[in-house]
Amino acid sequence: MWRGLPSWLRFLSFCRRDISLNYEGELEDEDDKAVYCYPTDANLIMSHTPFGNHVLILDIDDEHFYRESSSTGHGHLIINKELSFDDMVEVLEVLGKHGIIQEGFVEGTKRRGYASVRTPWAVKDREMDDWSFRMIEDGKEVSDISDLF
Repeated sequence: MWRGLPSWLRFLSFCRRDISLNYEGELEDEDDKAVYCYPTDANLIMSHTPFGNHVLILDIDDEHFYRESSSTGHGHLIINKELSFDDMVEVLEVLGKHGIIQEGFVEGTKRRGYASVRTPWAVKDREMDDWSFRMIEDGKEVSDISDLF
């Protein structure tokens, strides 16, 4: 299983710890100590990088959908958590500030009044998928039937 992880993830720290209690459980400091170990013996992956920083690890407690983007190493994550528009923008601004999402995505969301990503079946830079309904109505023609699928 460890070998199936992306290479950058394999360089993080792995450990074993008592994980029988949830975050609210009361533990003595000694009971919550993590012991570093080989990935195959680990029950946790830690955020530590070899360079003294951390990667962002999210424990998402709501339903979510993730799909890889057509750009290698990129993806779209949709979390089923209702927020007001202002609260959503607040979260996006923090993620944008730290380079987790592109500032252009944040600014576009604020300008349009909603956030959006391509549907799983729409392909970036495929002509037909880039057209709006108005462009289609204005006479754009499908040059190849494969543009539709």
